[in-house]
Amino acid sequence: MSSNVKVYGLKNCDSCRNTMRLFKSLDVPATLIDVRDHPPDNTTLLNWCKRFGWTALLNKRSTTWRTLNAAQKSVADEHAAVQLLRDYPTLMKRPVILCGSQQLLGFDRHKIESLCT
Repeated sequence: MSSNVKVYGLKNCDSCRNTMRLFKSLDVPATLIDVRDHPPDNTTLLNWCKRFGWTALLNKRSTTWRTLNAAQKSVADEHAAVQLLRDYPTLMKRPVILCGSQQLLGFDRHKIESLCT
């Protein structure tokens, strides 16, 4: 397990807090990067869109999504998704977990624990 685990999300997000608690209980050092304070750049977002799929990365159940107008919600491809995520980083499904070359999207206890073994 790499000691350089990065968790991208929001400090007030339950899934992100659960992820950080789980890493702590596993004695795995992890750093939470709040996307409001440090939004991922276009290259990072594009890589995540390719890895997870832009439809998975875009959280259409979020409060932010519900505030968007119809034109903003008409995302047709990963480049449009990246631009929307740059404008509204809270639209990102959370957390995005990076551990070396491994990447996970969302809180899944079993998958996170398997990163640590």
